[in-house]
Amino acid sequence: MAVMEVMKQVHNLSGKQDGLVPMFINTNNGLFTHQGIYTLGARADSYYEYLLKQWIQGGRAEK
Repeated sequence: MAVMEVMKQVHNLSGKQDGLVPMFINTNNGLFTHQGIYTLGARADSYYEYLLKQWIQGGRAEK
């Protein structure tokens, strides 16, 4: 499943803070940009919405 590969890649990147990820990813190299900008507001909330959808559709197993 392609979404799982993307989520694994994001999960393995450095720069996360207490489970939050920076708002921007460089599409050329796949790394976070604008380190230190964490938000649940516009444009950034979609990531967390997709995490929930993936968890619901994927069997709801906590790790």
